[in-house]
Amino acid sequence: MPRVEPYDFLVQSPSWKLGPVAIAIIRMQYDTTYVAANFDNRGRPVTLNFILVNGPEGWLITGIESPDDSLPIFLEQFRN
Repeated sequence: MPRVEPYDFLVQSPSWKLGPVAIAIIRMQYDTTYVAANFDNRGRPVTLNFILVNGPEGWLITGIESPDDSLPIFLEQFRN
């Protein structure tokens, strides 16, 4: 479903007022670690999964996913 800006993928809403944030490692696999961030935004629960890779320069976030979307797919709708 296309969203119009200024929808913010990282808070899953056009506006935000965040509650407590919980971060937990879901899985570690070779040089990749999967981390879940859970919080509420204006009383609505939000879960984001971060994919981190440990490379020569240190840790790098290589992907962010929500239950229904991923950051690259979200950004694709704004390409010209």
